[in-house]
Amino acid sequence: MLWLFGKLLRLRCNQFFVGFSMMMILQKILTDETVVLLAACGCGGAIAYFVLSLIIKARAMQKMALQDEIIVAQTDSGVLRVSLPVARAIGYWMTAVWSKPKGGGFFDHWVNSVRQQLSAAGNPHGLRPDEYIGFYPVWIVVGAMSGMISHIAAPVFPMDSYIAVMACGGALLWRSWLLSKMRRRQLLIRRALPFSLDILTLAMEAGLDFTAALNRMAGKLSGTPLGQEYALLIHEIQLGKSRADALRDFSARVDVTEVRTVVASLIQADELGAPIGPVLRIQASQQRERRSHSAEEMAMKAPVKMLFPLVFFIFPTTFITLAGLIYLALS
Repeated sequence: MLWLFGKLLRLRCNQFFVGFSMMMILQKILTDETVVLLAACGCGGAIAYFVLSLIIKARAMQKMALQDEIIVAQTDSGVLRVSLPVARAIGYWMTAVWSKPKGGGFFDHWVNSVRQQLSAAGNPHGLRPDEYIGFYPVWIVVGAMSGMISHIAAPVFPMDSYIAVMACGGALLWRSWLLSKMRRRQLLIRRALPFSLDILTLAMEAGLDFTAALNRMAGKLSGTPLGQEYALLIHEIQLGKSRADALRDFSARVDVTEVRTVVASLIQADELGAPIGPVLRIQASQQRERRSHSAEEMAMKAPVKMLFPLVFFIFPTTFITLAGLIYLALS
């Protein structure tokens, strides 16, 4: 018994002396810079492992989607193509965690709002709402890394300020990208609407029905946002959806006030049994007047918008130039 106790005591002492010796050696070898480097390598490895796991999960999801004949996003942009698997996996995880079974939560309202905005923007790059939402963390991380690089290049402010500002800037940049796409497409639809209504009126007065006139109009405006929406409207009507429901979906997709007015008039005329040709002619005239009023309103706002650059940029530059010339002339 005493022999066994002595054996265990000797083993523990040997382990203690070996551990103490290793600790003293590491204390002499490792410096603060080495510890920071090892910690950075460990964090980088953890982040790389997390990203790789997300990419592997996204690839598996894409294969499952292709097997189920679900349309996945395809893009020609190199940045989006590289970051799309990660964004898809993040969006899928956020949807699985935060989405409620019956809907009605904040995340569900956000998804519905993003779906409406993507539809109004023409579904750029075929992005789904969960994929678009998944890009927010990606752009926040990109912004934070840009803030760290900016701090290293010009350390004027603390690093936390750089990271916070650039991370918020990355999220706002992604948000502004979708809003700019949506507003640009809505502007093109708003500009082409009066001309398309005139052509529809002439086609229907020439003897064509509403669907045939829309088909003719979609062919003339092929490649434009309004032509694409007309083609989708015709496709829905041909699949068996009623004209009123197809028009309501068309109005909800484009989310343009002028289109909502025209659609409401067409649905009312269809329900009352009134001829659609005169309604289209009246709506075309009203839309032209509204467009001219909008142009006049924008012209009236131009002097107000020019006031800021005049006061803060053009006038100071002019005064400095004149003051410099006067000073040179007097000296």
